[in-house]
Amino acid sequence: LPRGLFFSNSALWVTGKRLHYLILPAMLANNKGYSPLGQFGILLVLAGAGLVVGGMISVGVLLINGIGMGDMEAALKNAANAGMLKIIQFLSTLASFFLPAVAFAFICFRQGWQVLGFRRPVVWQVALLSILVIIAAAPLIDTLTQINKSIPISQSMRAFFDKMEAQYEDQVKVLGAVNSFGQYLVSLLLIALLPAVFEETLFRGALQGILQRWFKHAWAAIIVTGLLFSIIHFSWYGFLPRWALGILLGMVYYYTGNIWYSIIVHFINNAIVVSYMYYKSVQGQPMPTSSDTVFPIWVGILSGLAVYFLVGLLRKSAPVIQPVDVDQHPGHPFFSQTPPQDAG
Repeated sequence: LPRGLFFSNSALWVTGKRLHYLILPAMLANNKGYSPLGQFGILLVLAGAGLVVGGMISVGVLLINGIGMGDMEAALKNAANAGMLKIIQFLSTLASFFLPAVAFAFICFRQGWQVLGFRRPVVWQVALLSILVIIAAAPLIDTLTQINKSIPISQSMRAFFDKMEAQYEDQVKVLGAVNSFGQYLVSLLLIALLPAVFEETLFRGALQGILQRWFKHAWAAIIVTGLLFSIIHFSWYGFLPRWALGILLGMVYYYTGNIWYSIIVHFINNAIVVSYMYYKSVQGQPMPTSSDTVFPIWVGILSGLAVYFLVGLLRKSAPVIQPVDVDQHPGHPFFSQTPPQDAG
């Protein structure tokens, strides 16, 4: 981008040698009068209601398709029900993640989409750099999975977690059992893209923003949001890798200020898994499981260094929006009108 100023439909861009700052108009995302604690409480209530509604939707779809309460567990493992399970996942995640986040944003702020990070433009160079971050992180994620497995726990806890992991993998195998390119495209939409949109809207767009305003510390918000992101997936063996993934997504969102970049990264991560399962299915090979190890530990260490380097590049090249404390009175901007200082 050239040095200087230029306007888009919703913002003023200030471009310089190293950083490109996005300055939002003063009245763009005003708080309606809720403190960060109040915002957290509202989101918590809405998310809880969303989980209940999502569960009811899941049960309702199964009942409509003639599957009784006693047969539901078996139905979830039946590959013949793959299409129905994809619809259930779409509707349940829509109700549990996306709608609560959107409702929170418009209850607490005048410009809800801006608060959730849905902004323009999306710069392709920044998107590409964000994608490189998640690709480079693959060996690191695998190493953390190995470390997670080696954490000592009691036999009773291990048996419980093994049972949960087996149930999760059974469902993943059902969802991933695609035998045609058309089914593969549907899976990319319902398993990769839409969950990325829905989960990022809730965790990064809503929750991370609340915690950052509450804690007044970006890294604390990123780490706690990543922790909750991992916990909500209910997988012990995937706890550390999902926490790391949540932190990476949080960094992408924080350094770009645009939720579309973290959605793109999340989608790519999901799409790689869906594509690999499609390849295995077409080849007639068994589906991979969470116990599969791909990379040696030393590659994971190099991966961590590569991620550190790429995130540094992202921080220097991405359009940056620096959030500031939200005043509880209407009329105060949610985002600073003053670009942060160039650190180099």
